[in-house]
Amino acid sequence: NLRPLAIRHFALGLGIKVLYSVNLYVLIGLLAGYMIDLRGYQWYQGALVISPGLAAMVASLAVGTWLGTDGNRKLRMFLGLGGMAAATLALSNVDVYTAKAWQAAVLCCWGAGAGLVCGPGLLTMFEGLSNEETLASAGVFNIARSLPAFLASGLLAVLVTQHADENFDWIRLKIRDNRPVVEQSMRQSHAHMIARGSSHDLAKKQTHAMLGQWVHANARAYALQDALRILAIVPCAGMLLVLAVRIPSVEAARLRGRAALKSQHVI
Repeated sequence: NLRPLAIRHFALGLGIKVLYSVNLYVLIGLLAGYMIDLRGYQWYQGALVISPGLAAMVASLAVGTWLGTDGNRKLRMFLGLGGMAAATLALSNVDVYTAKAWQAAVLCCWGAGAGLVCGPGLLTMFEGLSNEETLASAGVFNIARSLPAFLASGLLAVLVTQHADENFDWIRLKIRDNRPVVEQSMRQSHAHMIARGSSHDLAKKQTHAMLGQWVHANARAYALQDALRILAIVPCAGMLLVLAVRIPSVEAARLRGRAALKSQHVI
């Protein structure tokens, strides 16, 4: 049932929720792939990097519930989405050497922003809806929570794969242009392998394999940076929707509450 989309505050709240969910789910998916597949983290190391973001999200949600009012609802959503966008943009600087502590700190800022948006976004969506309107909106709300994030995740996965291939070719050409530096690195790596007990032929194969892994890792890291920069735009679109939200006055909300109680009494 798409009729609830004709209700202004529901449509705006749903749009904010969709953009919020896309950034939330896709970012975690991209970072999980980066930490486990690219960097080789153990599962508990990845969990330790993400856990500060989760803790900050819960704390921010609790503070917003405690101190939040209709008067600062738009400000909370705007600042929260802005924090998510800024943190996502900062995470686009990750490479094959980025420290875990830095990732955790940025995710903590991102989680704080996400916690500010969650409650006000839902309130904006469902505020003032009757029971019938709420039930009618359930279908479109449930679809909007997952389908756009799934679609965005698939598109960015394709983009990462394509850009990784392009970056791999570019890095190989760059290595060819900087052959003296590459040859010196190969000699040092070859000597390192021999010093660890490898034969000459085996050390040569190990050196080429190590250089190939390094090139592939950097190519994928650069592709991930591109995907995260695109993902940082998503909360910015949500910030524009927040500006169009109209928060009802306290008196109007009180009258709606009285009308709702009266209708329940009649029923």
